[in-house]
Amino acid sequence: MVRVSGYGQTGPYRDKPGFGVIGEAMGGLRYLTGHPDQPSVRVGVSIGDSLSALYAVIGTLLALQERTRSGQGQVVDIALYESVFAMMESLLPEYDASGEIRQPSGSALPGITPSNAYRTRSGDYVLIAGNGDSIFKRLMQVIGRPDLGTILSWPTTTAAPGRQSASIPPSKPGPSSANATTSSPSSMPPGYRPATPIPPPTSPAILTISRAK
Repeated sequence: MVRVSGYGQTGPYRDKPGFGVIGEAMGGLRYLTGHPDQPSVRVGVSIGDSLSALYAVIGTLLALQERTRSGQGQVVDIALYESVFAMMESLLPEYDASGEIRQPSGSALPGITPSNAYRTRSGDYVLIAGNGDSIFKRLMQVIGRPDLGTILSWPTTTAAPGRQSASIPPSKPGPSSANATTSSPSSMPPGYRPATPIPPPTSPAILTISRAK
């Protein structure tokens, strides 16, 4: 038997009605989505329902495996809020280890950069994911700033906040700078000074830096 409900069959909220958006709030997702100075927003799809459905399928498959092995049936109990909570990555160990409560951060992911939508001179946005250490260095090569990939204060992904907040040192002007596109990362704080114009991406909308195999 597979049961999908808002709060499960045994907890203190077991008799309360449940809904996907409430499960997203109880699981922590709605607290994180949006910007710090604005109300939370939904992610655009019914993610709480979809996650619960996936866990229900996984539980069903495991129950069938157990029936094949032992002949015994199983009860699969899925709660909407638990399905969402399971997706909260490092939020629980962050709080357990240091008491830190993750806060909304817009489209950025704290400690992971560059991994965001960045506005170009033309007003369009480009999505850049270059937040691995080796990927970041290759990204700097692509935009003509290999010096930024070797700054000692940015040696690893754990030092990524420095990449967000530090002022970028100027580079020597190059012949292509007049036709380049300037990036204004939305995650950069006041005082951030873009260094040299960034060349247009290799595709109209997305610049992808692939991980080396």
